[in-house]
Amino acid sequence: MREDGMPIVDEDLARYVQQLESIFVDLRGRGVQWTPDDVGRAARWRAAGVPLAVARRVVAARVAALRHVHGETAAVPFELRHYERALSAAMGGRNGLARLERAVANPWAAFDGQPTGRPAAATMATDAPSGPLAWIAALAREGQTLQADDPAVRVATDKAVRELATLLTRDLDDEALLEGVAKIRTSLRKRLLKGIGSAAAADLKAELDASTPNGLGKEALREREAIRTEAWLSAHYGARWPTLDGWCTA
Repeated sequence: MREDGMPIVDEDLARYVQQLESIFVDLRGRGVQWTPDDVGRAARWRAAGVPLAVARRVVAARVAALRHVHGETAAVPFELRHYERALSAAMGGRNGLARLERAVANPWAAFDGQPTGRPAAATMATDAPSGPLAWIAALAREGQTLQADDPAVRVATDKAVRELATLLTRDLDDEALLEGVAKIRTSLRKRLLKGIGSAAAADLKAELDASTPNGLGKEALREREAIRTEAWLSAHYGARWPTLDGWCTA
């Protein structure tokens, strides 16, 4: 019997539910109060073979998108129904991962219903490429045409474009391709931080430290720092980042 009075069918399911809960505790910085519907959904996720690692990735992406749009104080829904669409996309085979990436690019695409105050036009997903290979190829082509004023941005972006082109030559499945793009974006961010010099990097760190909220888990803090760092680099140096909509400022 759970603390909230909900019965658990077996110990394996109990552990699965507890680990799902820990994902939300880490990302939200506080606990959750699940209803029978949430426990039922968790049981269906486990029965469908949903890995906890995939669930964490989906939830982390949604939380990061919400905070990017509405700030760190945005209320993060913990009910599992809000994440089921994106999770289904993640588990949906070859094209499923592309749909997940589109959901992450559109902060509301994975949610059931339209949040209050959000214009309907803003919830419409843009046309997505047929799969990760087509998307990465388009990014590599567009990247070759980018013109950056700052030398550090030019060098770092050119390196990222070459890495994207190399990624296309590797025999990888869709998930590995998408993870490869995520790593390239992370490397781009790190190269830019190194290229702008220690003084500018110190200014950025001071801004981040001054606005770091209390009570966030490690994963949430990392996501927050990455989002704010990219936004700062875009604002100060015109840096662009590989997204489903092409190379965009953060």
